Amino acid sequence: MELRQSTKFLKDYTPVKFFEYLEVISDILEEGKREGVLRPDLNVSIARRAIFGALDELSLTYILSRKPKYHPTVTAAELCRLLLEGMCAPGASAVTG
Repeated sequence: MELRQSTKFLKDYTPVKFFEYLEVISDILEEGKREGVLRPDLNVSIARRAIFGALDELSLTYILSRKPKYHPTVTAAELCRLLLEGMCAPGASAVTG
């Protein structure tokens, strides 16, 4: 965690694997758009960063916890449901006009 916040570390480090990981997420999202599973107007750049951020935070919390509350498979399933189905109850709309 300290290294991620270090200016010297970030200046001297080229995160090749990180960019490759983001590209894998982008490819999955683009495929979902092509197949009509995901919204055609989905901003892949924003979505991939949001997905990475959520995975990063949840995995870090699991690793640093002495007694993790949830198993990673439970967490992954809930995150997937949250990202794909959202937080609104069926039939409800979060968008107000």
